[in-house]
Amino acid sequence: MRENWPRYLYTLAYYVLVPVILLRLLWRARKAPGYLRRWGERFGYVPAIELPGDQENLIWVHAVSVGETLAAIPLINGLRQHYSEFKIMVTTTTPTGSDRVKAAFGDSVYHSYAPYDLPGAVNRFIGKVAPSMLVIMETELWPNLIHHCRRRDIPVIVANARLSERSANGYRRVSWLTGPMLRKLSKIAVQTEPERQRFAALGAPPETLEVTGNIKFDVQLSDQLGHNAL
Repeated sequence: MRENWPRYLYTLAYYVLVPVILLRLLWRARKAPGYLRRWGERFGYVPAIELPGDQENLIWVHAVSVGETLAAIPLINGLRQHYSEFKIMVTTTTPTGSDRVKAAFGDSVYHSYAPYDLPGAVNRFIGKVAPSMLVIMETELWPNLIHHCRRRDIPVIVANARLSERSANGYRRVSWLTGPMLRKLSKIAVQTEPERQRFAALGAPPETLEVTGNIKFDVQLSDQLGHNAL
């Protein structure tokens, strides 16, 4: 219970900022009208995923925008090849990321905007999608998302993880929130050894950390993800 207080304070602050976040969407829509659409998805209101036949398995891959989506393409292709019995849900936070997913995969994967990191939004989304595993691209870490996946026994893996010294310093300033979050991750596949050391210094358990290089050039990470999490 005591470990949850930092997350409760974070959640309260997030609720306070929701009007600002929505105003920011409106502001960005001046140049990108896509920001005006599909707001319900950002609060977890997505259609239930109905898998064909007796299929019950779905892998959720979360990217942010174009850069993370491009990095995720080899991973998603690897997962589709090695785990053809699994459907793929890809979430992004920007219309450009959504467009990139559609351009790369068409209707062969599901797409939604990611839910805001609010308990209600996250739980609605997870309840509708029912993922077997969540793969987060690079360093898109959200305390409530990770917490509620852990509560439902959904493994959370960070793929192609990056952590610069500057970012590590930022996380260190909120170590009261960062440490508990990192301890709930199932696996962190980092790009380099210095990044592994930075994650470890922030409180990530050593057994969850592994240097895998940049998956833009090595799609074999999908084998490792399946072995460790499925």
